[in-house]
Amino acid sequence: MNKTINITLASQIFYVDERTYEVLERYLDAIQQHFASQSYGAEVYADIEARIAEQFTKILQANKLQVITLKDVEKVMKDMGTVSDFGISEKEEEAESMMQPMMKRKLYRNPDDAMLAGVASGIATYFGWEPALVRVAFVLAVIFHGSGILIYFLLWICMPKAKTAFQKMEMRGEPANLRQFEKSMRNQSGRRN
Repeated sequence: MNKTINITLASQIFYVDERTYEVLERYLDAIQQHFASQSYGAEVYADIEARIAEQFTKILQANKLQVITLKDVEKVMKDMGTVSDFGISEKEEEAESMMQPMMKRKLYRNPDDAMLAGVASGIATYFGWEPALVRVAFVLAVIFHGSGILIYFLLWICMPKAKTAFQKMEMRGEPANLRQFEKSMRNQSGRRN
């Protein structure tokens, strides 16, 4: 018989056994300590915690379970990576990313490169095109067919906005691991300055 503990990750409650709790606590503490000195550290940690909660929810639903096991935590840790992964050089990181398959991209509105609602930029990011080309296509559709405005507004309504760091990574087809979360926040922090 194992004792279970309820934990809260990203405002969601999960049940774990004692051993699993210890492993998860050490993992999250290491992540929090690693990002503590960064100006964007709290935001990265919150995004990582939200991603872990999302993965736990999928595991529970897929397996129709009520308790997160040590095996589940180890799988999530393997997928997300560890703080020790930050010790590798950029060349090693590039080589490793070339070996990983691209994540399947998802279609979102891109708020980071939006002129109106981010529809054109989201489409361009999804297909790997230049946003200016998609914007020109919308303008031409307005001029020649008059349907560009209707199409744009329908897409605006249908396409969800990429709000979280994870959604922005999905939009670009990047793996959602610790290094990508940090890289994404570093880029956003650099754009704000």
